[in-house]
Amino acid sequence: MLLDGSGATAADLAVRLNDSLKEATAPLEAVQAAELAELEELAKSMGERGLPGRKDILDRHKREVRRYQTTELRAGLGVLSRSYRDWLVGALDSSGPTADVTVTRATRAIDEISTLSGALSRNPRMPLALESLLVSLSLS
Repeated sequence: MLLDGSGATAADLAVRLNDSLKEATAPLEAVQAAELAELEELAKSMGERGLPGRKDILDRHKREVRRYQTTELRAGLGVLSRSYRDWLVGALDSSGPTADVTVTRATRAIDEISTLSGALSRNPRMPLALESLLVSLSLS
């Protein structure tokens, strides 16, 4: 699916990308669930009524999933940025009435991708950030 200038297309693509990120973390989440079950069983066998530190463990698991998704998204943004860079280089090598427009669009897209990549460390809502980027790229 290509960006066609439609907000609906950009939103649909953002949802699909976010779903892909969630699918990518499924093996990690399975390992985390097994770890939690093992710790709960161990606590139960020692006579504990619950798992001490359960909230801390769940928080750690959440951070691990978020870190993994952020790393994957940054890698994807890098590939997307390189595609726009290649488009930019092609426009710079050509001459014609559309070359200036293409250079401007490609430069703006690379800047927006870089901005989102940098913002990921501040934990934005990934689906919303992706949708915003894709709408912006679709319109530029």
